[in-house]
Amino acid sequence: MDSFNFNLLKYFYYIVLYNGFTSASRNLSVAQPSLSLNVKRLEDELGYKLIERNSKQFELTENGSKLFKNIKPFFESIENNLKINNKDNKITEVNIAVRYSYSFLASSNVIHKILAANPNIKINVKLYAKLDLEKLKQKEYDLVIDDIDYLNLMKGVNTLKIAEISNHFICGDELYPVYKDVKHIKELNKAKLVSYNPSLKNGKFDELCYNNHTSFVDIVSANESDVYFEYITDSLGIGFTNELFLKKYSGYNIIEVEDEIFKDEIGISYINNTPILKNIIEIIKEDIKEIRK
Repeated sequence: MDSFNFNLLKYFYYIVLYNGFTSASRNLSVAQPSLSLNVKRLEDELGYKLIERNSKQFELTENGSKLFKNIKPFFESIENNLKINNKDNKITEVNIAVRYSYSFLASSNVIHKILAANPNIKINVKLYAKLDLEKLKQKEYDLVIDDIDYLNLMKGVNTLKIAEISNHFICGDELYPVYKDVKHIKELNKAKLVSYNPSLKNGKFDELCYNNHTSFVDIVSANESDVYFEYITDSLGIGFTNELFLKKYSGYNIIEVEDEIFKDEIGISYINNTPILKNIIEIIKEDIKEIRK
């Protein structure tokens, strides 16, 4: 029980509160199959059934009723605190600015979790090639996700490092026989590159190439992740991206070079240290942990 996922209790609570999966799905903006799966996981964790699935009506088992009665005061307390904080901090919208290359940190899965935990807010996600950090001070952004080195240029704001992730050269199946025995980056010189643009790694990639006497033929760039991986798997060229990004996709091969490759150090910056923003940051950090499993 040390690794018990308390989000499962939250989903169960709202399913009962909204009197069924359909209504809960609509109010939480979470897909109904996902809610059903979470309830099944909770039942497996607890070792007993919570909801009767054979009935046309939504019906709790005796154990389900007892569990809801026990957790209801806890979640009501959280909801009341969120309402108070919303009123005191006047946060009705949360503007999250994310660099394109880290767009996976604002995926639909993350947004679902944020909205489920904070049902009274609206989220605006803005993807940028280069973030104007002054907009954070001007309160046009509530949270900014970018390279920690870049965020540290901004004084007078709160900045947290949330992840350090490895980068890899990758290619599709057709190109893999060409590059599978490559041991050093300089052996990739003049290779065709599919870049995930705009703005590839804040100049760190260019520095990596310079230090290893390597020049790529940049044949195509894509600023949408699904398109980028389609180009890679279709072997238009090789790619360069981070490990968390790779977790979402298949059909690629890692080119295992022995040279040291820089890691992405990702941070979050914010000004207002409100409970809602702290909750959003924790959800993003937890999602990174889940992706890495």
